[in-house]
Amino acid sequence: MFATNTIRNTDAAAVAVRQYENLRLRAQMGQVWAAITRRARGLCALPDRLPSEQRYAGQKSVAIEEIRGSEGRVTDFDQEFNPLRSTTLERWVSIFKARAQGKEMPPVDLVQYGDTYYVRDGHHRISVARARGEAYIDARVTLWR
Repeated sequence: MFATNTIRNTDAAAVAVRQYENLRLRAQMGQVWAAITRRARGLCALPDRLPSEQRYAGQKSVAIEEIRGSEGRVTDFDQEFNPLRSTTLERWVSIFKARAQGKEMPPVDLVQYGDTYYVRDGHHRISVARARGEAYIDARVTLWR
């Protein structure tokens, strides 16, 4: 039994690494294309100056395509949450393997400012969910108005 679990775990890791490498290549090609066309492909940065009024909106399911920005990690992922840096590999693969095994992940933390969602915590979980074709993700949302 141990050998079978080890093989399955190794296979899952290999699949995760291939998926990660494909997404990184896609992100790098996107950056080249963005430079040629002079169109931005990065995540939007959460503005430094936010209104003083904020409130916790609770936990809800958010469409991944509505998440367009980040609070501090705009250089780690592109606008489609494809990884841009090799330093994200280990964390990304561990989350991919856990999701492939059906493990639930904690909700991500998002900030909603206007109509845009920004990631406070959970960039890798969003990237993996998107790579797996998931349309929604559970999130704890803070509203800035």
